[in-house]
Amino acid sequence: MNIDFCKTQFKSTLLSQIITCSVISSAAFTAPVLAEFQLENRTSLRQHIEVEQSGGEVIASFIDKNGVIYSGEGPKVVIRDIKRNKEPKWKGQTDALPGVVTAIAKHKKDTLFVASAGYNDFSGGVHIFDMESDYDLKYKTELVYGVEGSLRVPEDIFIEGNTLYLLDSNLGMFAFDISYPKKPELIASAAFAKGQAIEKRGDFLFTFNTGITGGYSYIYQFDANTLRPMGYGQVPFAKDATFQQNLENGAITAHIQTVDERYIAYNIDDIHQPVELFATQNKSQAIFSENGRIYTASEEGLRQYDAFTHHLIGLDPTPMKRVTSITKGAEGHIVAMSDKGYLYQGEVSDQETVVNHTVELAGCTACMSTVSDEGYVYAADNINGLRVMGKNKQDVGRLNFLRSAVVEDIKKKGDTVYLADWAGALSVVDVADPTEPSLLTNLWVNGFPSSLSIAGNNLYVGQTTNGGTLWTYDITEPSSPQLLSQYNLGMSAQVKDLHAVDSTLLLGTTSGLMMVDTLDPSNPQVVGHFEGCDAVMGVWMRAKDKVGVLGCNNLDGRAVVSVDLTDITNPTQISKVNLPSEYHNVWSLDGNNDTVYVGQTAAVTAFSLDYAGQLVVKESYPTTEIPFNLEASTTSVTVSSGRGGMFTLSGLAK
Repeated sequence: MNIDFCKTQFKSTLLSQIITCSVISSAAFTAPVLAEFQLENRTSLRQHIEVEQSGGEVIASFIDKNGVIYSGEGPKVVIRDIKRNKEPKWKGQTDALPGVVTAIAKHKKDTLFVASAGYNDFSGGVHIFDMESDYDLKYKTELVYGVEGSLRVPEDIFIEGNTLYLLDSNLGMFAFDISYPKKPELIASAAFAKGQAIEKRGDFLFTFNTGITGGYSYIYQFDANTLRPMGYGQVPFAKDATFQQNLENGAITAHIQTVDERYIAYNIDDIHQPVELFATQNKSQAIFSENGRIYTASEEGLRQYDAFTHHLIGLDPTPMKRVTSITKGAEGHIVAMSDKGYLYQGEVSDQETVVNHTVELAGCTACMSTVSDEGYVYAADNINGLRVMGKNKQDVGRLNFLRSAVVEDIKKKGDTVYLADWAGALSVVDVADPTEPSLLTNLWVNGFPSSLSIAGNNLYVGQTTNGGTLWTYDITEPSSPQLLSQYNLGMSAQVKDLHAVDSTLLLGTTSGLMMVDTLDPSNPQVVGHFEGCDAVMGVWMRAKDKVGVLGCNNLDGRAVVSVDLTDITNPTQISKVNLPSEYHNVWSLDGNNDTVYVGQTAAVTAFSLDYAGQLVVKESYPTTEIPFNLEASTTSVTVSSGRGGMFTLSGLAK
């Protein structure tokens, strides 16, 4: 995986990756390089492909007055019932939308608007659903805005009456008349308005931009009818904001949640000079307001404040971990959603604040990689560390590493799981009891570990800082791995993927495929180099006949290449398939038996690998999130997509 991806690729600030054997004659590989194939007739809809979506980052939620929660979890909307203040019960979910759900709003009784953010050249949008019942959402159409073909990154939507206000971090702000929800009419726009939150108070619109300039954030004020800018004010660097208007005197206050875990209230009657009214330390990450009340949630509990006197009305001390979304419905229902994989439900009144239920959500919140065995899926979650799930994707065990680092890869041998993360840690976990995973040890690798592979008692770690480095550990005793070697591959050879078979190690690097002889693991040697790929992002080898398959990000286009590895000192190309340009970068690749799966920016494509080692395109499935990591089995492929959680595709290239 490209280690710079999270720093440079997302344009939105919200948007901060088995082998079986038989025998075949190597003579099949003596023929010259075959002609290239072109991918045609790919599947554009799910059709017969079965999709099981699980988990995903939570940014937005909404409670209907009937007591139903609609929460954005990754690229889909999940529906849960909390009527009569009972424990939330799952009622259904939508199909995946293009990009992570960032905002949800309801118009009157029967229309739900859902925003999902795009990235790179993969556009999101605002999607309109008919609500045939509380639990039945029927997709109708997309609200189209901006120039045709432009990248849409909607961050927030706000509905008042028959007007919908939309804030897009790439295209600006828009106002629509939604008297006829399925045919929105554009009223006004402001291309220069950017940010992450939008609210209307009185005759004004306020937007909030987290910003990083000089450690400050900005609040912008607009005329709600014309979207004419009226000025902006500067506040401490913050991660969330909300606004309230005192109906008695018309005073408008801004309430922000800062990066350094403070809640601060400002009078913004003069937007150019916000006046601080109140400040307190509260460890919260999200803030929400309604009807003169402010709500924050943190590990210290759920707090309710009066928005104008700033008095603390109620506190429930139930710890609430990494809350990213707070919403309130009728009858005092309040729900906080957590990227730690929890839903907290409570009741609030003018006298007290009570958390009634804590529900653990199924699936991986920010899944970057998985490994499976006969009974369990072991998921490397950016936010939650290791999650152990049953085949139904329900959690059975967790291990939080208590540090903020993207877990790049995960591998399993026996009762031990190994995880590598960007913080330079190689974590070794005992999963003999999957319900109680326990940390055996942490090893520290100098730089950014990017990939893992295991052969016999050797664990190989690919690293990407200051060029590429291959680390080899003896894991005969899992609780005490022994470093056997540290091999520098050169400044231009960052390791993107590894695949070990016996004493042969395939290294996918930014300077092509390297073949490494590991017969002496204390002294690995690069013995062969295939330069038919500029940057190899994924590698796999069919062990029975030593056919390698590479996912390549070439300067002249993306491609999948099969290679004869019978002589590892001289890899030679067998076939090549050019990938469609609209799917962009290759991120991952894995195979099983005679099927190979390739993950691009917006698709997973299945290839068959025939007896001669030639690749034949079978089918392609468009995805709504980047397939950072693929795990192939005999019947399906599990896709880890970071913010979009994880999903399993069945029926591809059967």
